[in-house]
Amino acid sequence: MPLRTAAEVDKIGEINDKIAELKKRILLAEGQKTANAAEWQKQNRINRETITTLKKDIKELTHKCGQLRNPLQRAVVVKEEPATAQEVRKKASSATTTAIAVGKMSYPIGARSVDDAIFLTDLKLTEQRKQLDLLRHRFRCRKERLAKLVQQYRGLNAAKTAQAQNLGEKPPETLEEDANRKLVCQLENEIHRTNVQWMEAEHIRKKYRSIEASLMNDAERFERSLRELEAALTEQQAEIDRLQQVHNEAITMRDAAKAILQRQEQQAHLSQKTRERQALDFRKQVEARKMELERIGRKLFVENKTLVHQDSLGSNSGDQLTAKTETELDENTQLQNLTGEMENLFKQLMEVSGATTPAEVYDRFCSQKESASRLSYLRNAAEKEKSQLEAQREQLTLSLEAMKFSDGKESEVNQEVIEQIKLKISELDAERQKNSEASEHTLTVLQFIKEHLSEMIFKLQEVDESHINLKAKGLYIHVETLPNFLANEAADDDFIEILKFKLQRCQEISKPVDIGPPEVPRLELEQSDEVYPPSEAPKSPTVAEGEKPQPMPLCYYNLLAGRAQRTTGTSSSSPEQAPAAAAAPDEESEVPTRQYLKRQSVLLVDTKSRRKPFRPTPATRGRK
Repeated sequence: MPLRTAAEVDKIGEINDKIAELKKRILLAEGQKTANAAEWQKQNRINRETITTLKKDIKELTHKCGQLRNPLQRAVVVKEEPATAQEVRKKASSATTTAIAVGKMSYPIGARSVDDAIFLTDLKLTEQRKQLDLLRHRFRCRKERLAKLVQQYRGLNAAKTAQAQNLGEKPPETLEEDANRKLVCQLENEIHRTNVQWMEAEHIRKKYRSIEASLMNDAERFERSLRELEAALTEQQAEIDRLQQVHNEAITMRDAAKAILQRQEQQAHLSQKTRERQALDFRKQVEARKMELERIGRKLFVENKTLVHQDSLGSNSGDQLTAKTETELDENTQLQNLTGEMENLFKQLMEVSGATTPAEVYDRFCSQKESASRLSYLRNAAEKEKSQLEAQREQLTLSLEAMKFSDGKESEVNQEVIEQIKLKISELDAERQKNSEASEHTLTVLQFIKEHLSEMIFKLQEVDESHINLKAKGLYIHVETLPNFLANEAADDDFIEILKFKLQRCQEISKPVDIGPPEVPRLELEQSDEVYPPSEAPKSPTVAEGEKPQPMPLCYYNLLAGRAQRTTGTSSSSPEQAPAAAAAPDEESEVPTRQYLKRQSVLLVDTKSRRKPFRPTPATRGRK
């Protein structure tokens, strides 16, 4: 079973790390959600208590104002809020407490996770509380200052009145006038005191309204934050479910791939065993046929049998046959050389692609095409994601410009967020560059393979200069337009189809034509006492006339002819026989090709056809 590649192992490890990180984030988000809910309820309770306390303070202040307004301890009636206003406030508070988180949100500036968002929200709450405490402190200080100023004003006013009464006015003439003056003074003081109290009450009412508006804004902001957090948790849960589904699909595909690989290994093992068994059987047959040939050779070639070659080499039949043989040998040699070059080029192509069979080469091309399309898709996706990130960066930049009035802490957080976004963008740019380089490398390899395939097709075109007709695709390519088609219009699979077509045509051209054995003249022997059987040349192995197959395989006709020549001590007159005899030890250990056997059989027939007829002398017949 083949091992996984390093890229697959790294990819699986990254997926597992992301799944574990998401699980941790979900657990932290759930904990933070519970903590935020508890803290929000606590803060809501504190706010209610604060509102109740403020109402009590307002009532007490109103009561004090009534006492100051009426020094004779008259009863002061405090105006209460109408029932409608109370019901509206109760409904608003209940709606605030029972808000349901709906809608989407984006994290606050500087937040990368739910924990960061909650932390920043807590910081904002703390700042708002500080501002509220500061307002309360200023309110108390100004209230005390106002009370002191009122007392000073009253004292100065009383002193001024006394001075005016003592200096500028006439003394009262009667007791009734004196009483009237005192009553007028008291009424003026009461009016002034009432005006001051009214101003204080108006100021308190405005402050109360501002505090109430601030609390309502805080409640709305908290409600919106809770909704956004709830939506973020929902999105994270959906993402986790999707990743889990992808993980399950990956496991299923891995198991299927394992089963396919095991089945392929079993098939390869069985085929290897079958080939070994066939090779062993062939060796045994070779040994048996070799022994049989040796026995037949001993029977056919007798020690006292001598053969004499024809001295004249200029016979018409011999010259014509030799010329035809040389022409056929040149054509066959050229075809063999071209076929060998093509096979070497195809082997180099298989080595480059790492395949072992032509079908695997085709599969590799198809897979490389799919990988190229996948890389282009990834490049487009990376560019799209980059554009989205750039738009997000612009949006964040605008948000940063809008939030410039915040304090130093928020500016530092915003700067950190910008740096992180820039770092992420640089990482995405690097990844996109890496993907582009991988795509260029793949395209370069594909172009290299296409050039080699084109070279092979052009070399095969030199052997078979016929038009190309691909019936499966409905293409008919003329010889003149073949280079232009391969350079500009051909697809990846067209190269393979054209190469297969050319190889098939070359095989059809190089396929030998079955020709019957030539007529070999029999030796005319004049025998008196015994009749010697005529020696016939061995039949060509290519003849098939409905006869049973001969016991000797094709490769042993050459061995039989060579053994006969060595036994009789004769030499061939053909120029091709000498190198063939020199290479006999090497060829005995290898299985000869079809063309080689055909050439050797032609040479053997040519040699036998030029022998002189043997006629025994009368003396020899008498001795016998």
